Amino acid sequence: MSLRVSMVNEMPPGGWRYPIPETGKLIGPFPAYRQLLGDVKRHYGANGLLAPADLERRIHDWMCHQLHPSLCQDYDTQARLLVPPSKNSLLLQFNAAVQGTLTMGEWFISGRLMKKAKLVEKTQANDRASICATCPHNVPVGRCAPCVAGKLKAVIARIVGNSATDLDASLNACDLCGCSLKAKVWFPLDLLRKHMTAEHLAQFPDFCWLRKEAECNPITIPVS
Repeated sequence: MSLRVSMVNEMPPGGWRYPIPETGKLIGPFPAYRQLLGDVKRHYGANGLLAPADLERRIHDWMCHQLHPSLCQDYDTQARLLVPPSKNSLLLQFNAAVQGTLTMGEWFISGRLMKKAKLVEKTQANDRASICATCPHNVPVGRCAPCVAGKLKAVIARIVGNSATDLDASLNACDLCGCSLKAKVWFPLDLLRKHMTAEHLAQFPDFCWLRKEAECNPITIPVS
């Protein structure tokens, strides 16, 4: 009997991750399942390997052996696990948005304590926000009560303080990284790149400010 994580649209404890048996490479952790699945498939391709036909089943089964049993259920052999498309109608689950934003914030706070990280200037944050505002990967966070929404606001405030772009009202969450765009647009590029593989960066559209800035400021980043 194989198992599957019950809430595929949420971030499980420790994030979505999976070790590739053929190479020994641990992919992840990521806040979103679709992000992990994409990186796993790219790793197989980059190493000249054919991904198993039951790859999603294997990922879920492995994850469930790392998680508490209450977070998993029997995997229906007749069902096909579908990855939701990137559409504005998609509601990013609240827990994933909070965890993704908090993880990113911890990178920044750690760097700031070492006097190596600071927010970008507002002009640059505004330029980034203007791109994110109309991006199809800018998706709403799952509907939640005001008290719950306040938790996400508190996480953002902890990271960027009172900093806000002129387009904050149009910024939601990025479904490619699972974090709040209200916070992400303020982060220095070198910090974002430090925690991102080339394969993950390639998932972002060509018009994304992250891709454009990375092309203008090439640095050595880890590869799978």
